[in-house]
Amino acid sequence: MESLTDERRAAIGFDEAFENRWWRVEKSAWTLMVALLIAGGIGLFGRGVLARSHASGPDVSIEYERIARYQTPTRISVTVPPDDGGTRVFVGRSLLDRLQVQAAVPPALGSELRPDGVVLLFPAQPTGGVITLTAEPGSIGVCQQWLGLDGRAPVGFRQFILP
Repeated sequence: MESLTDERRAAIGFDEAFENRWWRVEKSAWTLMVALLIAGGIGLFGRGVLARSHASGPDVSIEYERIARYQTPTRISVTVPPDDGGTRVFVGRSLLDRLQVQAAVPPALGSELRPDGVVLLFPAQPTGGVITLTAEPGSIGVCQQWLGLDGRAPVGFRQFILP
């Protein structure tokens, strides 16, 4: 393939410096798109490996989505120790203010309101178990949540709610 002469380049409007700059812009855009695709795939924007996290205290372990989406259901799983008299889970006011708890598995038998949150009453867990709360974020931003067993220090965790 023969190269263009300067006269031919001028006649067809070929600007090599512009073409080189444009090619660099294109390669940068491709790199950015691939990086965003990988970040989304591993959960940087929610629902992936990086989005899952856990927090634990002396008596309870909590698994949650570190990155959740606005008005999209999210799960918070609370692993509780054995309790023959029924399990009482404290849910902090901050969680109730920012998330709408829609369901609990197993279903709560009742609840007790408190100024700093609510205590959910669950059936006895003689071998311990997992209580899963399904909630829907009602606002965007960083949320500091508190969960734990009633009468013990609650476990704190943060969630970042994306639009």
